[in-house]
Amino acid sequence: MKTPTVGRVTGFLLIAAAALTLAVFKLPVLTAGDGSFDVYAWKSMTSGRGMTSSDFYSAAPYVLMLVVAGVAGTLLAVGLGARRGVLFWVGALAAGMVLQIASGDVVGAVQSFGSDISPGSGFWIVTVVMLLAIAALVTGMRDAVVAKGGAAPGNSGAASGGVADRVAAVFLVVAVAVDFGGSFVPLIAGDHSSFVTIWETGRDGSIPWPAVQFALGSIAVIGVAVALLAGIGLRSSAVSAASGAAASFMAAGGIVEVSSVLSVMGPNFWEYAGTGLWLAVLTLLLSFAATVAGLVAQLARPRMPVQPGAGYAPGFTQPGPNPFVPGQSMAPAPNPFAPVTPVPNPFASAAASPNPFAAAAPQAAEVEATVKISPPPRMAKVYEGKDGEGRPMVNRQALEGNTRTAVLAYLESAPIVLAARSFEQDEFAPGDKDVPLTFRTDGVWVWAGAVAHYLHKHGLPPEPELVAHIASRGFRVGEVGKDAQDAAIRVITGG
Repeated sequence: MKTPTVGRVTGFLLIAAAALTLAVFKLPVLTAGDGSFDVYAWKSMTSGRGMTSSDFYSAAPYVLMLVVAGVAGTLLAVGLGARRGVLFWVGALAAGMVLQIASGDVVGAVQSFGSDISPGSGFWIVTVVMLLAIAALVTGMRDAVVAKGGAAPGNSGAASGGVADRVAAVFLVVAVAVDFGGSFVPLIAGDHSSFVTIWETGRDGSIPWPAVQFALGSIAVIGVAVALLAGIGLRSSAVSAASGAAASFMAAGGIVEVSSVLSVMGPNFWEYAGTGLWLAVLTLLLSFAATVAGLVAQLARPRMPVQPGAGYAPGFTQPGPNPFVPGQSMAPAPNPFAPVTPVPNPFASAAASPNPFAAAAPQAAEVEATVKISPPPRMAKVYEGKDGEGRPMVNRQALEGNTRTAVLAYLESAPIVLAARSFEQDEFAPGDKDVPLTFRTDGVWVWAGAVAHYLHKHGLPPEPELVAHIASRGFRVGEVGKDAQDAAIRVITGG
């Protein structure tokens, strides 16, 4: 169940990364052995030289990293993540951006180590920032699972945006392909020895660490894209959050490449632009498109507000023990349709005593016609209603573990009383048309095929009163007679 504390660890990790980024602005990453110059991660600066206008271009990735990580971390740290599920995706996006920029600086510095160049204090700070980004990404993906546990994607939570997820995946795959092609050509046309491809960084026989980082990052992004294309993002909150990290990871790489060219060539960089730079720009645009598509997928997911207690949603809380809490038992609920036992009138006149001398009345055939009228079955709601934008609104407590499995088995084992051969659109994943057009009944309740479908696919539980009814029956449907099935059909058709 969502709690205000979910997401705070991720938030504090991002805030720490943002705070340490400020320190990187003052501390050198590399230092010459003779002290003649220092190399900074965010600008070309040697000892004794002030900042020039071009230095601001090199600082752009770090300013962006500082703002995104700081804002996302603050929102999560104050507990807004539990009420704004999309913030977990934003937190993963911030972690992916920080990871790309910080890891790029780390491997670039490692590649430059030598007998006359040693790591400066800034190098260790950047390394810590990289580790904080990895930790924030891991905890952020876990937060998405915990916060939406039992309610949509993956472990339940609210899931949808299937089409948007797949669109984001396509943009990610194309972005990786373009970036891979750009890695073999220089960013600047002509003879500029300061710009070499990542595959040329190991020409002296050393390990090409930038190429290693590029390969590992590309593989990770492709893995996320494949999972989204396979629809795993609809079932797994972790994969859904990872899509934001993958998009920002690719975007940050493009931003770093473009800013590095601007810092050296200045505003007229286009006069020297090589094929690699234009491919980097295209990668950046594709990554932005993937980010937008991923955000659309997150916003399309139905809202699952915080519940006040386990077992029932607001307005449906039942007094007494909770049937879903282990160790508690619940007395069977009284039948509201049972006939009321008449109460004797204490003021009524006493019935006359029978006359023992009266002749016995003739015995007539004792025939009594008893008509039992059973109440019609109740139709279950698929969800509470729709908001102003036409999106389904859900306000129910998630089902966990064995309870969810037992309820789903009950819903799918009841007899079908009406069915069509076609399928209707999934309202939580508009791109999917896989909702069965069926109706089932257990004699007391009637429910559409969408009820079991959404529980199985998205973790959306049935309305609490139906869940309590199923639990009171021991999760067993029992026999449903023809009269009960006919009554269910009349409720469905309005007959």
